[in-house]
Amino acid sequence: MDTPVKLELDGLSDLDRDDLEALLSGGGAKPGDYEFVERPPADADRAQDFGLTAVVIAVLPVTVAAIGAWLAKKRASRKFKATVRTWDANGQKRYESEISWSSSSSAPPPAEIIDKLSEASKVDPEYIEQEMAKLGK
Repeated sequence: MDTPVKLELDGLSDLDRDDLEALLSGGGAKPGDYEFVERPPADADRAQDFGLTAVVIAVLPVTVAAIGAWLAKKRASRKFKATVRTWDANGQKRYESEISWSSSSSAPPPAEIIDKLSEASKVDPEYIEQEMAKLGK
């Protein structure tokens, strides 16, 4: 990845990975703009889950919008938890935030997802919202 800032979203299942990869490539991201990394679950509640991965993306407007569209689609899930992190070129963590919901709580509205992604990536929230709409929010 050539960009100095990277965004990481962890806790993805194989199905999540396939869905997200389709949105990334459908939104114009190239395979070099993102990579999927096998990662054991950091959350003790998911220790029994196998096959979880993380996606590490170059912070580009198109990749951030694809992540937003994917998260908006995940709102229909009964339970979801992922951590969004950004790293600078020196490997220093710049931002970390959790996005989660369960059947006993209401899923975060798209505006909250957009705000967290915008804060993490420094991509204009209006651009993220417009691109999410194009990707089928």
